[in-house]
This record gives sequence, structure tokens and C-alpha cells, in this order.
Amino acid sequence: MRQILIKKNTIIFLLVSIFVALIVGNRGGTRDTIIYYSVFKYIDILDLLNPIQFYIFTGMEIGFGWYCYLISLLTQSYIILFTVFSFLTFYVIFLVSRKIEVNPIFVLLLYLSSGYFLLQQFMQIRQGIAIPLALYALAIFILENKFSIQFLLITLLAFSFHQVALPIVCIGIVLYFFLRK
Repeated sequence: MRQILIKKNTIIFLLVSIFVALIVGNRGGTRDTIIYYSVFKYIDILDLLNPIQFYIFTGMEIGFGWYCYLISLLTQSYIILFTVFSFLTFYVIFLVSRKIEVNPIFVLLLYLSSGYFLLQQFMQIRQGIAIPLALYALAIFILENKFSIQFLLITLLAFSFHQVALPIVCIGIVLYFFLRK
């Protein structure tokens, strides 16, 4: 029988993330809550195969639509919609910290103590997941020192949630090559 070892930092990170994600999931009426919930509520009538039409109609990138569709297969609860999304954001932050070999607890505490957490988790949730995804893609690119399929797919995923990911990745790549010289 194979033994699974989980580090104490990982358990603490996951427990805190779940607790905070539940708080975010029960967010109440922030400015953007009703907008995100409306997309979720009416996801069945939105065109999820046409990113341009989806954007024109909702003002959101298609990744959020795909996410809403997947959650709608399980539930119509906005609490679950926002809780799972929040937890996924924490999970990507965890992946970034592991990739760059920084203690995930330190990253979590820095994130939670910032205004970025409040802004991105309670209102601008698409940017909140797009930015850590973009950073994760950059970490893969920098550590592997090459363009890989994994880097490309994660960059596309980040961009599918919010266009802010594209300048982050582009600037990161330019800085990487600039600083290498």
C-alpha cells in the first residue's frame, strides 16, 4: 500500500482557502455579484461556442461562461458558483507558490492581507483567477526556459477568463529575455 504524504503547510493552506472561499461564496450583494449571477442563471441561452458573441452579449470572456456551464450541471446555487471559483483561485495561487518554490502559507498570507484579495475575490473575480493563471504560465515558461504546450494552454486559459492575462504574459516574457541579457 502506497502512503500519501501531505505537508502541514499544504493542509493549512487548503483549510484556510476553503474557509475563506466559503466566506466569499456567501458574499452578498457586491456590485458585480448580480452581473456574474445573471450570466450563471441564463447560461443555457448564451452561445458558449462563439467567444465573440458571448463577449458582446455579456461583456465577459468565454472562460467564465464555460465555468458557469460546468457548475450549472451540478447546481443552480450562486453560493457554490462563487465558493468553487474562489477556491480555484486559491488553488492556482498554491500551484504558483509550489512552482516557484515559495512557502504557500507566506503567499496566502500576503494575498489575504492585500487589497487585491478583497477586490478580486468579491468583485472582479475573472481578473482574480486570470492573473494567477498568467503568473503560473510565466513560471512554467521561465523555469523550463522554453515555450511549451503547457505554457500555451495555461496562457489561453488565463486569457479565456480575462484579457488582462495577455499583457501580463507578454510583459513577463519581454522582461525575462531583457533580464537574461
